[in-house]
Amino acid sequence: MDEVRVSAILLKAETDRAVTLKLEPKQYEILKELAKQKKWKEGSVVGVMFEEWSDDRSDEAFNLFHKLRDRLADRGDMHGTSEKEELKQRLKLEYGPPPKVISLDGKEYTELKSTKDYSRKEMTALIEGVIEMCEEYGADIGDLI
Repeated sequence: MDEVRVSAILLKAETDRAVTLKLEPKQYEILKELAKQKKWKEGSVVGVMFEEWSDDRSDEAFNLFHKLRDRLADRGDMHGTSEKEELKQRLKLEYGPPPKVISLDGKEYTELKSTKDYSRKEMTALIEGVIEMCEEYGADIGDLI
């Protein structure tokens, strides 16, 4: 079977052999599709590789992006968590690195790189694009930049 990579957030280590992971919705759909194709089933033993996460940008840039996104969302009267998440995905499509297309049995899935994994250059381009959009839509960001 081909290797399938999914990103997850480690929520808690329940024991030395059991962990709880949180998957992004798109990645959950990919895993469901694999199960549907009988590539594996619920309860199957799967190999998991943990890698130390490192980045080439600061937490300050990561936080700035989210504050800018929130101001833009407020300007567009988007106050719910899901609305802000949808806006984040649209901003990543517009200003982030190109999405990766994954094909499984004739179905194509688009995978956007997590902002946690953006390089300094990618995060800079994203922030600059969001600043331009904030200015275009009149979002008050003077105290952030």
